[in-house]
Amino acid sequence: MAATTTFEPPHKTSVFRSLEAFEAALATYEQETMSKFVASMKEKAFGQKIIKFSPQQKIYWELKHVPYDGIPFSLHGTKTYICHLGPDKNIRHKERYHARKKQQALDDHACMARPHHTKKRDCPAHVTAYQVVRFPAFKITDKSKSKRRQMSAALKKAIQTDASKVEAVVEYHTRFPDTREHQYHPTSGEAAGRCEPIDPRVRDKIVELALSGVSKAADIRQHLATYVAEELFCGEQPPPKTRRRFNPTQQDIWNVMARVKARTRGSNDDQADLDTQSTCSDLPQSTCTCSDPPQSTCSPQSICDDLPQSTCSDPPQSTCSDPPQRTRQRISKLHTECASLIQELADRISCLQDEEKLETLIGQLTNILEDMKKHIRNEKTRPNPKTRTPKKRKSDMVDLPVKAVPQKQMKDQCAEILERRM
Repeated sequence: MAATTTFEPPHKTSVFRSLEAFEAALATYEQETMSKFVASMKEKAFGQKIIKFSPQQKIYWELKHVPYDGIPFSLHGTKTYICHLGPDKNIRHKERYHARKKQQALDDHACMARPHHTKKRDCPAHVTAYQVVRFPAFKITDKSKSKRRQMSAALKKAIQTDASKVEAVVEYHTRFPDTREHQYHPTSGEAAGRCEPIDPRVRDKIVELALSGVSKAADIRQHLATYVAEELFCGEQPPPKTRRRFNPTQQDIWNVMARVKARTRGSNDDQADLDTQSTCSDLPQSTCTCSDPPQSTCSPQSICDDLPQSTCSDPPQSTCSDPPQRTRQRISKLHTECASLIQELADRISCLQDEEKLETLIGQLTNILEDMKKHIRNEKTRPNPKTRTPKKRKSDMVDLPVKAVPQKQMKDQCAEILERRM
């Protein structure tokens, strides 16, 4: 009969007294082995500080990564981490997304379907953490099945009687995989360094620099080199430049800065509104321009009574002031870009021979035109003074109030004007 061989794990089981200690050990392991693990599955009770005991809980004596030592325990929760280059958990969602984008590219030539690239390599390496509650007061020395059954019943009875008097110790058990368990991707050298994600501390430093006003990626890289050498590896040999974990690429820095800018755009607008409101609340009511202006105590009718009838007319309608010079320049640039796009669209339409595509395009252009009509008055509805007849212009004229002048007074004024000219 052939002898059976058992697999001995390259790394023995590690035990931690707290979740923070386990997470710190996992981060150290990732840094030393140039790997990265992401959470794949987590039970709801895993990591909770307050643990409630129940007599219905199952009592264990050993598990896969919890060896037998004679102390009973209950399993409170598990959490599984997989290699960041492991199996793709969102593959179905990505396939539907790229199929939708490909169909949009076929329907609308303005849309371009980007090639589908993924970093996933189906690496099987994983880490499973077990949160257990041990009861050292019920330890046994005999591993017989009857003795374990008897001590388990005594433990459940003690929990049912008064769970607060039962001594309990919370532990986290796990086993870190060996680098040989990683497959389909490099685990050492320069190639493995390029596959590493950015360290969370380095990412937080980029966010801090971006919020402080540093806007150039080259300046951020200089600050990061100082931060890594003087703070993360103070008194130690800094990692090589090929490790992306501590030396992110320029594209990585741009991506983080873009997310910071997108996240703070809305908050800046809200803060500006709050600052405006607080400024107006601090100023006197007469100097605040954000609220409605105070009503004048002098009525327009009393002013008109004091002035000649020919000078009193309806007040002019308020008109919008011209935009600033810089705004006009931006608007002019946008007008030029729109005209260029329209010209290119017209050139391409003249070469299009697909009848269905032309009908679809007509519908899209019609929708754009209707949307523009809601914001800008159509030129056809504007009155053109060159095409209007005198009768039409006369009918549109508004009767203005004119003060009648006596004929004798008019003759005297004409004679006075002639004498001045002579």
